[in-house]
Amino acid sequence: MTKCREFDAANYLKDAETVHHYLADAAAEDEADALLEAWEDVARAHGTPVSLCYVILLPAVCY
Repeated sequence: MTKCREFDAANYLKDAETVHHYLADAAAEDEADALLEAWEDVARAHGTPVSLCYVILLPAVCY
């Protein structure tokens, strides 16, 4: 049986252009959590604490 690793988008979000397209695609989704999950991936990719990501984004998303 072949074992596969779980896909982690954070491994591929290294440059600004890729991040831009990733966030744009997430924003186009119908699911509300898609953009927040995408920001979590971007934060992890760049070593930013995910909790800081929420402090910055939630006020903008919620109001």
